[in-house]
Amino acid sequence: DPGSGGDSMLDQSPFISSGITVDYDFGLYSDDDEEPEYYWRTMAVLQGYGGHGCISGYYTLSGMFGVGPNGPGLDVYNPFGLPFDPNPEFQPLPTTDGLQIQAAAIHPSKRYVYYTVTDATGGIVTGVRCVEKRTGETTIPLPGLTTSRITFNGGDILYAIVGTCVEARDMHLGGDLIGSQCLPLTIDDVAFDNIDNRVFAISRDSWSVMVMDEELESAEVLSLPSTLDLLGELFLTTCPNSGDFWVRSSESGMVYRLRYEPGTFDPATGGAGGGSVSVVDSFFDIELVGAIGLDATRGEKLYWTKGGVVRLHGRDASGAYVETTDSPFAGESCTGRFLLARPTDNTDEEYRTAPGQRDVLPPSNHLFERGDCNGDTAYDIGDAIMTLSFLFSGSDTPICQDACDANDDGAVDIGDAIYSLAALFSGGPPPSVPFGECGEDPTPDALDCMYGSCPQD
Repeated sequence: DPGSGGDSMLDQSPFISSGITVDYDFGLYSDDDEEPEYYWRTMAVLQGYGGHGCISGYYTLSGMFGVGPNGPGLDVYNPFGLPFDPNPEFQPLPTTDGLQIQAAAIHPSKRYVYYTVTDATGGIVTGVRCVEKRTGETTIPLPGLTTSRITFNGGDILYAIVGTCVEARDMHLGGDLIGSQCLPLTIDDVAFDNIDNRVFAISRDSWSVMVMDEELESAEVLSLPSTLDLLGELFLTTCPNSGDFWVRSSESGMVYRLRYEPGTFDPATGGAGGGSVSVVDSFFDIELVGAIGLDATRGEKLYWTKGGVVRLHGRDASGAYVETTDSPFAGESCTGRFLLARPTDNTDEEYRTAPGQRDVLPPSNHLFERGDCNGDTAYDIGDAIMTLSFLFSGSDTPICQDACDANDDGAVDIGDAIYSLAALFSGGPPPSVPFGECGEDPTPDALDCMYGSCPQD
């Protein structure tokens, strides 16, 4: 808590931790408290925070750790512990069924590890499992999914290879399928680029890489360079500081760094294509033949597994890649693909600066003038038209529904339009108070007024 350090602005505050309940509110929120324009969105609201407190976004701090399968179990290596992280330096995680770990992915929150398993014959067992890193509690959040490889984006989307397709599953929505892209032949591996929010999927059978947007709404399929030496099982990972991707195969000593150039293709709109993939770096080491896996750090160290231990390559003084032990993970026991808990960001800068994402809570004192449904400070036929358009023509929900409730019956319906038309043209009674001046609703109801023509205190 940066506010716990007293008057000093130069010293590190003592570490304290606290917990608070978070609830979610779907409503209208503004990016400006002086000239508000409200947007519908869901906000994480801190309960009992002494007024209004919302979380628009967050960062998590955690010591870098690695995860690797060891037969029927998962081991977590925590060489960089932080004061608030009680996990031991070596932490075996219990897994279900005692089956062999086939593939794994670390959730961006760093709290969970998702994984798949194989049976005694090597066949993939249906169901994606999840183990909580602190408690060891294991669940099966995707019991009906059979997948060969999995990975995450910077948020809650899990990407899974299912046959010749890549599926996007929103784990915040219980694993709902939100997108899918397919190739005509088998897909070998999938990786997410957190720099440009792209998904890469590679296929040796079709000798191609498929580049997709984050929600798999569009895809571009590009041929791999013909010179690549890729025999055996393929392993794909992205460079966390560049957006390039590395690829290698189990039966080759070559490792390639590839770069995607989008050309005229725009993943957001599904443009006309014209992208390309080229080799920008590569190296050879005979020790990589028979190795499992591939993962990369921001410092461009590449991790892999062979002989039941974690090994890695890093750049020497000349810039060439050589095998090194310059890592606390080197030599750790691991029988499968070793993974690092990478830094992630769940929103890009453009998203965070959009008007609907910079938020000021709506005012607590909802002043309005009843009858002024369209908020133009006048009571006329336009207000009745606004009510009818909302009810029957699919127009947006009025920002001040209290103002549209002309007859003050606690609901916005056709009766309010009839009431207003009668008041305007047939000598009917005027709208209930507050009418003709700004005020609060004297009648408790479920309607709300986020912003109208009245100044808000």
